[in-house]
Amino acid sequence: MNYLKGRGLSGDVAKRFGIGFAPDAWDGLIQTLGVNDAALRDLLTAGLVVENDNNRRYDRFRDRIMFPILDRRGRVVAFGGRVIDKGEPKYLNSPETPVFHKRRELYGLYQVARSQTNVERILVVEGYMDVVALGQFSVNNAVASLGTATTTEQLEMLFKTAPEVVFCYDGDAAGRRAAWRALETALPLIRDGRQAGFLFVPDGHDPDSLVREKGSSAFTDRQAIKPLSEFLLDELAAKTNMQSIDGRARFVDLTKPMVAKIPMGSFRQLLIQRISELADLDARTFSSSFGVKRPGTRAVARPRGRKAPSLVEKALKPLLFDPKLALAVKNRGLLSQLSNENANFLFEIIEFINTQPDITTGALLEHYRDSPFRDLLDRQVETPLVLDREAHSLEFQQAIDALLRKSEPSALQRAQAEKQRRANEATKSQE
Repeated sequence: MNYLKGRGLSGDVAKRFGIGFAPDAWDGLIQTLGVNDAALRDLLTAGLVVENDNNRRYDRFRDRIMFPILDRRGRVVAFGGRVIDKGEPKYLNSPETPVFHKRRELYGLYQVARSQTNVERILVVEGYMDVVALGQFSVNNAVASLGTATTTEQLEMLFKTAPEVVFCYDGDAAGRRAAWRALETALPLIRDGRQAGFLFVPDGHDPDSLVREKGSSAFTDRQAIKPLSEFLLDELAAKTNMQSIDGRARFVDLTKPMVAKIPMGSFRQLLIQRISELADLDARTFSSSFGVKRPGTRAVARPRGRKAPSLVEKALKPLLFDPKLALAVKNRGLLSQLSNENANFLFEIIEFINTQPDITTGALLEHYRDSPFRDLLDRQVETPLVLDREAHSLEFQQAIDALLRKSEPSALQRAQAEKQRRANEATKSQE
C-alpha cells in the first residue's frame, strides 16, 4: 500500500483495477490454495504455480504488485506482476494457458468498456502502471498490450469498442519503430468509419510522469494526436529528398505497398490524392498505377507476359475485398472435388469465412499469413478492386458458377456412365 501511495495512486483506483500483492514467499499461494492434488493441478494449468525439472513446485509470482488481467466479460484470465524494488524481470506475466492468449487480450479493456456507454477513442499504452496512472487522472480510455506489439486480433477488438485507436509511444527511435509496426498492423483494418493515430511522449517522460506534470489534457487534446496518414507520409518522406524528381519518385515507390494494404474506401482515395500532391504528380496517374479505372478512361493494360486471371483468381480477388460474398455460395462443397489445388484453397477460404461471417479483409489475410498460398493472396490485393460492389459481386458469382460446372460431370460423361451401368447390369443378368 505504501508503494502504491508513493506512486500517487489512490485507494479508489487500486480497487477499480483490483490491484493486489504476492508475498515474498516460495509457497504462499500453494499453502493457501493447493489443498489437494486436484487444486495443485489447477494452479499449474493456470500458470500460477511452476514445477521445475526436480519436480519442485513453487509460486510463479513472489514479492510483486499484482494486476489481474480481465477478459471482455470481466473474468480474471491471467495476472501481471511488477517488482517493488529491484529485480528481473521488472514485469512478469502469466504464461499462455487454456483461458489466456496474450495476442487476444488487452489490459484495461474491460474497465474502459464498463466506464463509458459510448467509447469514442481508445489509447494504447505500453504498461499496466501507465493504464492505472492515467485512470488516476480520469483518463479512462487507456489499455495496454501484454508484452507484445499490438496484434490484429487486439486491434479488431479495439475497433469493435471504439471508432478511433491512438497508439502512445516514446518519441525516441525505439518508440517510432514500435509505432511503425503498429501502423503496418493497422493499415489493413482501416476502413470507412475507423481512425487511427499516434501520440508521442516527450523525451524524459512516460505516460505516468507526463499526466502528473501536464494533466489529462496531454492525452485528451486532439492537437497532440498525429493522424496515421500524416505519420505514414512523414516517415516515408524522411527517407528521400522530396526536393528532387528522383526523391519524389522514390517516395511514390515507397508509398505503393503501404496503400495496397488499405481496403477500398474514402480513406484510401484521399491518401492517394495527398501522396500525389506531395509528389507533384497527377492523382489520376498515381491511381492508374493501382489499376484504378476512372470514368471516361480505358482500363489499364495488363503488363506483357502476365497471364489473364484464372477462374480461381477472378473469384478470389472480390472475395478478399468483400468476404461476405462467401456467405451466398451454394453447393460450395463441390469446389473441393476439383483437382486444382488453388480451387481447393478457395473452398477452404469460403468455408472459413462461413465460420467467421464478420471477418475483415485484414483479419483474413492475417489468418493466412503463413499459408503456402500467401503469394496467390498477395497478388490479388496488390491492386485495388476497380469494380463497384454490384459488378464485383456478379464477377465473383460467375467465376464460382464456372468452377462448379467444372466440378460437375458433363452430359456426355453422365451418358457414358449410364451406358456403362446398363452394360454392367446386363452382364450380371447373363451370369
